[in-house]
Amino acid sequence: MQARIRAAQYVRMSTDRQAYSIANQQAAIASYAQRHGFEIVRTYADEGRSGLHLKGRSALQQLLADVLVDEPEFSAILVYDVSRWGRFQDIDQGAHYEFLCRSAGVRIHYCAEPFSNDDSLPAAIMKSLKRIMAGEFSRELSTKVFEAQARLARQGFKMGGGRRYGFHRMLVDEFGQPKGILQPGQYKHLRSDKVIIVPGPADEIATVQKIFRMCAWRGMSPRQIALRLNNAGNVTMTGRPWSGILVAHVIRSDMYRGVLTYNRHSRKLGGRDVLNDKSEWIRCEGAIEPLIDERTFRTANRRLSERRWSKSDHQLIKLLATLQARTGRLSVRDTLDQPGFPVPTTFARRFGSFREACALAGYIRPQILYASVHPTLLFRACDLLEDAATAIRSSGGRVEVSEVDRTLMIDGKYRLGATMVRTMSTAPHTTWRARLREGFDIDWLLVGLLNRTDNLVGYAVLPESRFGKTRDVYISASRIRAANNRIESLSELYSILRQ
Repeated sequence: MQARIRAAQYVRMSTDRQAYSIANQQAAIASYAQRHGFEIVRTYADEGRSGLHLKGRSALQQLLADVLVDEPEFSAILVYDVSRWGRFQDIDQGAHYEFLCRSAGVRIHYCAEPFSNDDSLPAAIMKSLKRIMAGEFSRELSTKVFEAQARLARQGFKMGGGRRYGFHRMLVDEFGQPKGILQPGQYKHLRSDKVIIVPGPADEIATVQKIFRMCAWRGMSPRQIALRLNNAGNVTMTGRPWSGILVAHVIRSDMYRGVLTYNRHSRKLGGRDVLNDKSEWIRCEGAIEPLIDERTFRTANRRLSERRWSKSDHQLIKLLATLQARTGRLSVRDTLDQPGFPVPTTFARRFGSFREACALAGYIRPQILYASVHPTLLFRACDLLEDAATAIRSSGGRVEVSEVDRTLMIDGKYRLGATMVRTMSTAPHTTWRARLREGFDIDWLLVGLLNRTDNLVGYAVLPESRFGKTRDVYISASRIRAANNRIESLSELYSILRQ
């Protein structure tokens, strides 16, 4: 009796079709193995995993590692069909993984396909067509799912995600009758059920209304509002203190005036999360009971927009002239000391240098304070911010750049600013001083550490909470790095921001 060929089976189930259940695949593979003389000695199973990418498919990754790194205990791999191997959008990706296995002496057999994987021309053509069809199925399914979700969003139903501050998620049946409030971590189970947004806890509603009043009618900045809330003992849904950026998110959200917005961001076919153009947003007016009246909402957002300093050149020069008339001088330090004033890099970017902007404002002085030092550091800080954005994107983070105040919004949650500072002393007690200017609404400050010759020797990543009343933080080279959040490379930045 001829010995059976030792084989491994690879099975994968997504959530697209029940016919592809793990049990069904294994039954079909077992029947194929019995007919063709294979003995299944190893099973690799990816349950509930999409076939779009290799990422997240630990079983397939282990299979490839066993084939390529170790001496495998099998000489064949049995797969139900081409789509179970993967629905890769680039058909060469699936072919590449198969080629790696074949090069290691392990051949793949597709048990339910109407062709034999024997390297013949008809088999190669059929296999390529099947790979194209597998990828196209995912594209078509993605389009159909989006169209269905968009239709429901236009009807005022919430499409996934957790609750927002001040609201609850209410589960309703197919007739619109309430079935209960969904708690954190709970999601609808029946396809006929839908989720709507309803007003949430009374204390959260009161906090939201307080935020809008303080911004709209008292002219307070997001950071000032956050400090007021924290001093009053208010916390976010996660129990953490408020920050300026979280307050700004509340003020900008259309939900609080009763508008449900869908498709702001999208992640199609397993790709990166992208911010869609406003023309692609799907809005449903009146889908939510508003917590804020329209007049207050518009006033608060207008004040918030004014703080972003999207001013014309004439308005910027007028601001400098007004400051000079009040203080009798102009310097980088003077602008940094003014709450809500445009950052010096704004003037440098618009007019070539801060000195030129001052001259246009009618203030000419040979020795403008820090003029020989700060412009260079300011431009280097801009370069540092661009390098940080590149590093965060390389680490998988989502970055939005604000050209107005030169900050980065990370994953839609944290705002990062950057500065460059020279050492105040030399070894063995090397020290730097980082300063957070008033009115600079950020959650983290990335500090580039320079030595006396302006060479970059490292970085510090400081949370906004580290800056006290003096707005200064001293960074010592002699202390352990963890105490200062010091890092050697920007590749470490994203992991610190996510802590």
